[in-house]
Amino acid sequence: MSNDNANYSTLDNLKEKIVGSAKSTIGSWTNNPELAQKGDQQYYTAEGKAKVHEQQQEAEKKKEELKNDPNVQQGHGLVQQVAGAGQKILGGLTKDEQMKKEGEEKHAEGLGRFDANAEKAKKEQENAKQKEQQNQDPAH
Repeated sequence: MSNDNANYSTLDNLKEKIVGSAKSTIGSWTNNPELAQKGDQQYYTAEGKAKVHEQQQEAEKKKEELKNDPNVQQGHGLVQQVAGAGQKILGGLTKDEQMKKEGEEKHAEGLGRFDANAEKAKKEQENAKQKEQQNQDPAH
């Protein structure tokens, strides 16, 4: 799909819709159901491609928003903490010092990521509350 998205052209799509619509109309006028059907198919195929392209663009935008969302990053930090703690425990049980050390490092890294993004998330929530209060109180 990414290849289709890279090759998508609004102008080409518009041309396909116009040609499809023209074929459909001419087929109806000339009592040629095969031409009308081909025109409808061409038009609706172009319409479908336009919708797919639009949805892909929206998905990419949402993906970027989520990538920078501190709540999502905080969740990644939490998962990293738990995985590190598990690795540390398993290293201790199996007497594998390297695994235990890596688990400690992963846990510490996840904790730092969690804490850093928790602060960002808190600030964003405070800013959102302030904006909401300002919108509700037009005197400010």
